[in-house]
Amino acid sequence: VGFPAFYFVFDGMSRTCTGFTGRDACEAAATHGGCVWTAELGAEPPPSNASALPATASCKYGDFRTVYCPQHATQAACAAEPACTYDYGAGACEHAAGMAAWEAGLFAMGQPLGAAIASF
Repeated sequence: VGFPAFYFVFDGMSRTCTGFTGRDACEAAATHGGCVWTAELGAEPPPSNASALPATASCKYGDFRTVYCPQHATQAACAAEPACTYDYGAGACEHAAGMAAWEAGLFAMGQPLGAAIASF
């Protein structure tokens, strides 16, 4: 019964692309989390001193060209973007990582249900 909690934490960490600081780790997470190692900004607005800075590669979500969650200033605007989720603790819109609520529910239900069936 304790396994799903550990798996949910692992799944969330392995799908949080911006947490990877090295190319190898980012590319290893690409198959599970859809991460991409790139210097492109995509939908992210360029910094004010962009012309003075060299392009720096970083690990980004696979949809970085079309989605930039921090641009949504309100909870409603954040909720309107399916790839984003509002972090109430930080008070900011962030890219969703890990399982959706319904996926987590199915996974958590699977272990006790499988144990019940196996006991017959």
